[in-house]
Amino acid sequence: MTTFDALSARRSAYVVAARDNGFEEGLRRLLADLYPDNAHFIYELLQNAEDAGAHQVVFNLRRDGLLVEHDGARLFDLRDIESITSIGQSTKADDATSIGKFGVGFKAVFAYTQTPRHPLGHALVRHSRSVRPRLRTRPRAAGVDHVLVPI
Repeated sequence: MTTFDALSARRSAYVVAARDNGFEEGLRRLLADLYPDNAHFIYELLQNAEDAGAHQVVFNLRRDGLLVEHDGARLFDLRDIESITSIGQSTKADDATSIGKFGVGFKAVFAYTQTPRHPLGHALVRHSRSVRPRLRTRPRAAGVDHVLVPI
């Protein structure tokens, strides 16, 4: 498995290449066309919570964005970050019990904002330009997974 730094470097190189080749705007339009309903990301986050085994999901509208928390047993890990920052890859592809397994679900969040934040262990990952993850050290509550969608 790759390290977070290696993944971040690969995604940063991808962003530069996409920009240099004029693909960045096309990819944004593709996401917007794929998810024409701006609120579709809410369904995708609910689906992710269901796939994680959550019994409770809380939506909290704050000044800095929409905070979505759930109590699912499976928290974000590096494989998930690799999956959500790639195209057509999913950590759920081989799981017959998962709803989301096509590698497109979380991209609905990127159609709404390019800078979502979510935990990875005891750190916080902040995305820039959709696919470029950046690690921000910050403690998080144990046993609670969340995504912050800036609005």
